[in-house]
Amino acid sequence: NSFIPIVLVYAAVVVAGSLYVNRYYEGQAVTQKSNEVQNVSRAVNDWLIARISEIIQLSRTPTVQSGDLEAMRRYLGQWRAHLAFVYREICFIDLSGAYWDSGGQRGLLRNTAFLQSFSNDIPRYFFMGPVAGEPRFAEAVIVAVPIHKGGEIQGILAGVIPYSVIDRMIGFFTFSEFDSYMLIDQFGRIIAHSNHL
Repeated sequence: NSFIPIVLVYAAVVVAGSLYVNRYYEGQAVTQKSNEVQNVSRAVNDWLIARISEIIQLSRTPTVQSGDLEAMRRYLGQWRAHLAFVYREICFIDLSGAYWDSGGQRGLLRNTAFLQSFSNDIPRYFFMGPVAGEPRFAEAVIVAVPIHKGGEIQGILAGVIPYSVIDRMIGFFTFSEFDSYMLIDQFGRIIAHSNHL
């Protein structure tokens, strides 16, 4: 008579112990993956900050500050050639929306909404992200900074980073940690996805 309760208690202890161990290891696995996501996020953030820093430094070079468009075009073309694996183009954009890029293309932006953020009472120090509705910047993340001269904004310098570069960069950081990944912008659009590779 006492054997059945002992077996039931033993079974209950084993089942409860198994559940506890499983939940513990599941919790550990979730914590580990969460830490890995944070590490990848920091790595991506650092990479993007490095791109912002590059464009800011470029905007402060004497050639860009000079306002000599021909000298700027030559200099930006040479500079971009060294970093062609990152930037599709480097663009100089007038506050009117007129632009020319390091590849020799000229035009007028259709969507100048992001330029307005540089001409407000408290202008932005930089812009980073996709520019919706602008074919010139399609399938790319833009890093843009104002060119200041004498306390005024003379124009905008923009680095155009294609989504394919973002894909490769995130794929590099997530290669061993995850089976798949996705980068989504603030509007819910997919910028990078492991299925694109």
